[in-house]
Amino acid sequence: MSIAPLLGRFGPMRKPMVPGGEAVVVISGVLAAVRSAAVLGIDAHDICVEVDVAPGLPHWTIVGLPAGEVKESRERVVAALANSGFDLPPRRITVSLSPGDSRKVGTGFDLPIAIGLLIAMGQLDPASVSDRVFLGELGLDGAIRSVRGVLSVARHIAGPDAPAFVLPPANVNEASLVRSLRLSAPPTLRDLVDALGSDSLPPARAETIAPVLDDEADFADVVGQESAKRALEIAAAGAHACLLIGPPGAGKTMLARRLPSILPALTEEEALEVTAIHSVAGLLSTSGVCATMVCARITTQSSRRERRRRKLSTRGQNQRLKSHRPPNPLQLKPLCPPPNAPRTISKKRTPLLNKVSAKPPPDYLHQRRD
Repeated sequence: MSIAPLLGRFGPMRKPMVPGGEAVVVISGVLAAVRSAAVLGIDAHDICVEVDVAPGLPHWTIVGLPAGEVKESRERVVAALANSGFDLPPRRITVSLSPGDSRKVGTGFDLPIAIGLLIAMGQLDPASVSDRVFLGELGLDGAIRSVRGVLSVARHIAGPDAPAFVLPPANVNEASLVRSLRLSAPPTLRDLVDALGSDSLPPARAETIAPVLDDEADFADVVGQESAKRALEIAAAGAHACLLIGPPGAGKTMLARRLPSILPALTEEEALEVTAIHSVAGLLSTSGVCATMVCARITTQSSRRERRRRKLSTRGQNQRLKSHRPPNPLQLKPLCPPPNAPRTISKKRTPLLNKVSAKPPPDYLHQRRD
């Protein structure tokens, strides 16, 4: 039996893919590869999303160490395509996230999977998505929603020959902190496909929002504490470490919270790194304002000691209350029944009582053995 018909599908039309190279390669409307990115820690790395549509029973398979939220993208992508007006014929679909030796987390792969699926089904021209990076979550109605770590991805792909970055509209202000990057943020999947089909992907515009300074913790508001203030000023001027020791209520936490107000402003690289940490943690607002000062997180030894002391005192108080708690009257059992209470006989003793007879024992039981 000849296997030439079977190998025709995997013939010379298929070409090798190099992650990070050409953004999209489409072969005979069956295989598509879209460039995306993933965040590991606070750094990003390239991800090649390959989509293969083959004849067979309808089935979805996602490989490449996907996390639970990545596996659930199948339901979001199918619903988003259907509600956006695209036909999804029943096929055997395989999605590969390469490199396959790194775990993929997050919902940002919904958009590149949907774009690759449209290319593989022949509903989108592969040339329209070349030299572009896609990242975003899809709603069931086809809306493109925000994801975490967009600033880390923007810093990773930025460069002299940086591709265009297609991202959710809610993350435009965040990604615009990297000035050398071309951004595009269509609101829905339908708008994105129409723009790609007409080769007129509109650029995204970021809102100009001035950073809001926190005036509640100002070092100038501290009254007294001259020696502690002098020590903090020396530590801030020379970038030294500082340890505050004292009893509770002496003002250690109050002084430490006001230390960032006298520190110098962050450089552009330091500000982007601090903002990227907030972006990965999901603590960055939609305004995308870049951090301009050091964010302090203070935990003093005395406060931990105080919390432990309170915990132990509360535990001892609860034990004393438990020991002096009156017994539950429902759980009290009388030592002897009242005189007029009916007498009950246990079922286990009933057979023994039935064998007892009022007649005197036979004579042979009283006979003495010789």
